[in-house]
Amino acid sequence: MATKLEERWSGHWVGEGVIVGCGPLRWLMPREPFAISTQFQPLTESISRIRDRLEFTRGGTMDRTMFIERTGEGCYHATADDMPLGADIFVSEESYRYTPYYSWACLRGRRCFARVVEEGRFLTDGSIEADILIRWRGIPIARNRLVLRRAEGEAPGAMMHRR
Repeated sequence: MATKLEERWSGHWVGEGVIVGCGPLRWLMPREPFAISTQFQPLTESISRIRDRLEFTRGGTMDRTMFIERTGEGCYHATADDMPLGADIFVSEESYRYTPYYSWACLRGRRCFARVVEEGRFLTDGSIEADILIRWRGIPIARNRLVLRRAEGEAPGAMMHRR
């Protein structure tokens, strides 16, 4: 049975974000705006799949699949294509927070294993605001900020009842 929190974020979400280099890297990494589409789909009573698609303004796309498993009230464990070691997610009525995790990041065409800290807020208008800080060897290299809104015509909990 889906929890009230899971029904809150279920379904199809769309939004936009921007990746910005940190510190001196701002000169090497131009701002990278993107559009995002996210689909949350329950697979079993406690496991769900989240598919993200980022389309970058300068061209190119990134597809990502993440699986989350409910491990307790407001607690989840996640793994993803780019997050092989996984992370725990703590969700409340107002916000969510990932434990710091390692992710494969692409930096100027090269893949590196970066440490990521992610947290977000559920806003009063129903949207989700996220802030993601990416570090390589302890050095902040980029910050990703994004906002997600429920896709047009999508009601809260709509995907929970589709199979």
